[in-house]
Amino acid sequence: MKRIRRKKMVLIGVLLFVLYFFAGLLLPFFRFKTVGEEYQRKVQSREYFGQEGQGTDRAYIVETAVEALEVRLQMLQCAKEEIVLATFDMRDCESTRDIAAVLLQAADRGVQVRILVDGMSGLLRMRKPIFKLLGSHENIEIRLYNEPNLLLPWTWNGRMHDKYIMVDGTYLLMGGRNTFDYFLGAYTDKNLSLDREVFFVSDREEKDSAIAQMEEYYKLVWDQKVCKALYNKEKYGQGSREKELREELDNRYKDMKQRIGEAAEEISFAASTVPVERVTLLYNPVSIMGKEPWVFYELVELMKQAEERVYIHTPYAVCNSYMYQELAKIAVLVPETTIQLNAISNGDNVCASADYLYNKKKLLACNMTVYEYDGGDSSHGKSVLIDDRLSVIGSFNFDMRSAYIDTELMFVIDSRELNQSLERNLAALEQDSMRVLSEQEYMVPFGHKRTELNKEKELFLKLFGFLVQPFRFLL
Repeated sequence: MKRIRRKKMVLIGVLLFVLYFFAGLLLPFFRFKTVGEEYQRKVQSREYFGQEGQGTDRAYIVETAVEALEVRLQMLQCAKEEIVLATFDMRDCESTRDIAAVLLQAADRGVQVRILVDGMSGLLRMRKPIFKLLGSHENIEIRLYNEPNLLLPWTWNGRMHDKYIMVDGTYLLMGGRNTFDYFLGAYTDKNLSLDREVFFVSDREEKDSAIAQMEEYYKLVWDQKVCKALYNKEKYGQGSREKELREELDNRYKDMKQRIGEAAEEISFAASTVPVERVTLLYNPVSIMGKEPWVFYELVELMKQAEERVYIHTPYAVCNSYMYQELAKIAVLVPETTIQLNAISNGDNVCASADYLYNKKKLLACNMTVYEYDGGDSSHGKSVLIDDRLSVIGSFNFDMRSAYIDTELMFVIDSRELNQSLERNLAALEQDSMRVLSEQEYMVPFGHKRTELNKEKELFLKLFGFLVQPFRFLL
């Protein structure tokens, strides 16, 4: 009898914990905050345009995965004082080993290296010898932003979605790429994500420069209590596996050295940069709880001011009624308003694809021109083109998670030449995109064959899309 009672108490305890866990996981994020008056006033007073020819920064759009790895290696190689690498997801793979090899050499010569990774990604991906080796170096510190705690379920949703690298107060790379082979290099040809970043040659001494703004933001996040060191330097890095790995990475570095150069002036991407008149960094609140949608709000207010065109490029669109309403307002105010996102058959996010299939009519009701990219590799770029001067590039997806939950970054860049470069890149993607005429009808480019969903997958996505509606703010 006592045994039965004990089992019943254990079962009740388990059920209560499960209830507590899911309540803590979901309830704090159910209510969508609105932007407060203080931030609204900040946006109203913000100046996004500079005087032509008066800017101090130069910039270049990094469009391909091969370029993305190359510019990273060159930046790290030229470092003399400090490196900051922040990323949503970092995995042990070929491109990460290239990066680790150069980071270790930089740390050996006295460069202070700071690596900041999202806590959930770090928990799942970074308990590997390569990260223990990096974290044990006296000049390298790895911190996780908000490592989840099973007893505090709300910590499972506070994610850091930022992706950037800063070197010596001079070079900055920021955009949508994570740190592994799916996004970097040419180590795989089977599954590759198309993405976009912006590389700056900047100057921290100029208070409004790109890197000065990013350094201020980085310190805001790095110094939070939820950012904690991943490895104890005295405990890790001394095992035989780590020593073997260090030797392997040293040999890897020797093989790469000639390709990536040895001095700052050898960063080849600097020669391709174009003048920038003004740069403005947009970011969300940095706490781990539900957020006021600062980035979405400011992007919307900025797009409403466009005179001729707005072109939004996003992997997917998972919006609430407020977000749909604001997109519809832009379409009314701006003569040429376009959004490009992945076709359902093309996207790599099953949840977002299922939601788009379920809510497609709501996006079409915004009366924008809608293109679905159907080029094979999933498109992961996040950008906005505004008239002929402003380009917006960063990590923000047009979804509720980016708007209300994650940390996010977007640079608003005033530069006619960069605007033209972004326009060419978007036009190239459009060649493999279908214009959506209705829920079922498309205008397909000449010579392009639409990728059809098989009936089983379409049925699954429709069912899944229905099931995730109560939780779509977490997609």
